[in-house]
Amino acid sequence: MNTVISKAADSKAAPASRPRVLAIEVEVEGHHADYVLLYARTFLAAGVDARFVVTPKFFRLHADVVEQVAELDPERISIVSLTDEESAKMEKVSYLRYFHAWPLFCKYAREYEADHGLVMYFDFYQLPMLLGKKPPCPFSAIYFRPTFHYHKLANYTQTWKEWLRAKRKEVVLRRVVKQPGLSSLLCLDEIAADYIKEHFSPVCRIRHIADSFDSGARDIQHESRIVRDLGVEPGRRIFCLQGVLDRRKGIQELLECLVHIPEEAASKICILLLGRLNEGHRAEIHALVGSLQEKLSVQIILKDEWITGSVQHYYRLSDVILATYQGHMGSSSALIRAAVAGKPVLSSDYGLMGAITEKHKLGMVVDTGDSRAMAAALTELATCELSSVMEEQEASRYAKQHSTEQLIADLSGLVG
Repeated sequence: MNTVISKAADSKAAPASRPRVLAIEVEVEGHHADYVLLYARTFLAAGVDARFVVTPKFFRLHADVVEQVAELDPERISIVSLTDEESAKMEKVSYLRYFHAWPLFCKYAREYEADHGLVMYFDFYQLPMLLGKKPPCPFSAIYFRPTFHYHKLANYTQTWKEWLRAKRKEVVLRRVVKQPGLSSLLCLDEIAADYIKEHFSPVCRIRHIADSFDSGARDIQHESRIVRDLGVEPGRRIFCLQGVLDRRKGIQELLECLVHIPEEAASKICILLLGRLNEGHRAEIHALVGSLQEKLSVQIILKDEWITGSVQHYYRLSDVILATYQGHMGSSSALIRAAVAGKPVLSSDYGLMGAITEKHKLGMVVDTGDSRAMAAALTELATCELSSVMEEQEASRYAKQHSTEQLIADLSGLVG
């Protein structure tokens, strides 16, 4: 039996004036839980009734999100889990996972009598959709990580494996965007959206969608307390790297480059590492931080834990946001959060990260695989006028593209 959290009668239909959307999300890691809550709030604000279908594991790991969704407006927004049997079947063979998830989306959309569907992580649903059941209603889908257009971006050289992967994605998507059931393909990557429109002759709408978040209200006193509690030394600029601190984030390369920073600049830098370290190299990173602190003038603060409360406070109290990923495919919410906070970024020049940073003039890009280049960039940012590093008006426009108001407009237009 599947779990339903909703105080409304399950069969109660929405008024004719309000469309009904069935959204499915079978992922549980990373930002996926945040997206469920964000989209639930946004559908409510947009005048759309919605039901979210997630997994039993989602209910266990994100009970707080489930409760918040259920309490929004039980008459209009509900969240349910797949049955244990449905989930077990889906998880039995990993490469067949989405071939089981697609018919479940169709089933729940039919039971909910949805006017529209939303597949919240479409990247792996494409072949199952092409080969599987016809959906019971028009649907939209969020495409997170297209890579077939990366050859057009600066500072990106494809390996033959990446070329083959990109070509496979392109061949499949060319068919997907001509399927009559797909109403809108929603891209978090604005450059990919333009590329698909130009090269793929789509039948469906291709739309760049806001990658929004709840920034919360600014509390200067609270942020000052955080700085004091962290122990940031006076006269230092705070360079913040936030998120899951794994190798993909480039934490080791960032730390290792610090030995190349001149003494004068080093005394003005505080590196704030904010987020849970990957278990596999936690001891190694703690040891490296300890060793560097003994011999360098750079202050390093490692907060190896999940952050409670609004992460945006840390973006506001920082001077520079670090997005020094290593060979990262896709973008990062760090760029948007930095723009909302009005803070410059130091970003990898690789692929989409570098392209967005340069297009919207959000800060400085650097080859994060070059230790001395990283050190030179940090040295410059420690001593220069930071207002010269980013263009505030352009960064503000970029932030507005990803505002909650823009996301409400985007989702209102899905079923209109």
